[in-house]
Amino acid sequence: RTSSWTRQHPSVASTIYALGQTASDQGDYVEAKKLYLETLEIEEQVFGTRQHPSVASTLFALGQTASNQGDYVEAKRLYLETFEIEEQVFGTRQHPSVASTLYALGQTASNQGDYVEAKRLYLETFEIEEQVFGTRQHPSVASTLYALGQTASNQGDYVEAKKLYLETLDIQEKVFETRQHPSVLYSWVSWVRPMLPCYHATMLPCYHATMLPCYHATMLPCYHATNSCYQKPHFGV
Repeated sequence: RTSSWTRQHPSVASTIYALGQTASDQGDYVEAKKLYLETLEIEEQVFGTRQHPSVASTLFALGQTASNQGDYVEAKRLYLETFEIEEQVFGTRQHPSVASTLYALGQTASNQGDYVEAKRLYLETFEIEEQVFGTRQHPSVASTLYALGQTASNQGDYVEAKKLYLETLDIQEKVFETRQHPSVLYSWVSWVRPMLPCYHATMLPCYHATMLPCYHATMLPCYHATNSCYQKPHFGV
């Protein structure tokens, strides 16, 4: 007797995707990759195309997994494919998911030491966010300004870095209505540490974006080990 059960269903894909997220949260990136690839295979069969928001979300998750494994070349490839799909699906760059993908590409460029490209991508992210959210008073904007501050610092432009960290701090205080928040702490430390006596990058803990909560397209803090914690909405169910 032939079973009527099948895995070729959007809800099944979403559940496997969630299992991939759980594996990633536990630091099991090999298992996460396996589950995301299974999700992708189901989605391609169910939707009959890669031009779908859920496929973009899964490719983005695979990019994050590659980044977490230190494979920045593969991460970049996957993020670029995500970006191409999102542009076609949403018909515009003025969308939070597109901004998140550009931000991830900026992180990847930074991880590869290409700070000029990272700055370009973060600035494009920033422009989209200002248009999408209609204000600078948003956690995602603060995260992007923080990343721009890090990039300036990595390029040795500490005056610009200080300006960007202070703007980040100002936004965070307004958004969170308090200084008693981890993101505010990291912004403050990033601003003040180059001014400490005998400062050297190797002498103090490193408060990079890997420690900053990730707010892209979500208002809730995400305290993962990396700033690639943002998970795009999955539309399979």
